Amino acid sequence: DPIAFSIAIDRLRLAGYDYIVVDTPPILESADVNLIADSVDGILIVARAKRSRARAIRAAIEQLGPTTVLGTGLLGTD
Repeated sequence: DPIAFSIAIDRLRLAGYDYIVVDTPPILESADVNLIADSVDGILIVARAKRSRARAIRAAIEQLGPTTVLGTGLLGTD
């Protein structure tokens, strides 16, 4: 529910939290990320070493549209 999510994020901001981290499903496998992106200040893209392909990462960033990408993280191969 995008409206309930937005209200929850607003309440957490008003409560004084400096950072609110929301763990989401993979961007390309879920439309939920697009609903969440409207309520957050930015997105951190996390990729798996030797598994994530540049094409998929580009597609994920394009799917997010104008959402700010704050940075990237790279997970090891273990």
